[in-house]
Amino acid sequence: MSRKLYTLSSWRAATVVAVFYFIISSAWIFVSDRVLLTFIDVPIQFSQWQTYKGWFFVFGSSLLIFYLVWRVLNKVDRAQEKLVQSEARYHSLFENNHAIMLLLSPEDGRIVDANPAACSFYGYSPDVIRTMNISDINILPGDEIRKTLRKSLTKEQ
Repeated sequence: MSRKLYTLSSWRAATVVAVFYFIISSAWIFVSDRVLLTFIDVPIQFSQWQTYKGWFFVFGSSLLIFYLVWRVLNKVDRAQEKLVQSEARYHSLFENNHAIMLLLSPEDGRIVDANPAACSFYGYSPDVIRTMNISDINILPGDEIRKTLRKSLTKEQ
């Protein structure tokens, strides 16, 4: 199963943020310079206040970027925690179930995993059964097994 790290909507969201930041930054520079010009007419003072204004903008931008990254990383951490919990539930359901369960590779019929009930039923240790193929323990003819595996690949079963 392949997962995309970035989707088109992620790209669009990042573009919207960048464009918004560009517009706000440009407006800040333009408007703040006009405001400074109305109060300060000495060039040296104007230059000093532009420096203060620039540092204020850098500080504010840094806080904004920190907050946005912090929010995204918190969301990623929460999603990761949910995934860990989901995997633990699945593992518990698989391992503690009394029904015979085999996890097969639909491409070749290789046994990827078997729960304790399956190992007990078939009489093999988990390490041994994971080296086997479904055709080693199934009484169906090989072509029937392949047909069933093909169906599982196309999600017909």
